[in-house]
Amino acid sequence: MEAFGAGIGITGSTALASFKVVPSGTTVKKKRVFETVDLSGYYQRNGVFIEKPSFRINTPGELREITYKGLTTLSKRRGRSIFG
Repeated sequence: MEAFGAGIGITGSTALASFKVVPSGTTVKKKRVFETVDLSGYYQRNGVFIEKPSFRINTPGELREITYKGLTTLSKRRGRSIFG
């Protein structure tokens, strides 16, 4: 449950749209977690949880990352810096 929560937290606030939960190679102490994880905004394909398109760019952090990546791509195509 903690791994799902971490994956949802990262994909919900960054430009990343997918995460995968893999078994640990070591024994992990289980914590008593009473929160539930809402996976309604995700679908699963081949063990990878992917954020649904309607939930993707809905936070300022995601928009900032997408804008920065787009500007750097455009500047590489044009051959100049985005900062001046």
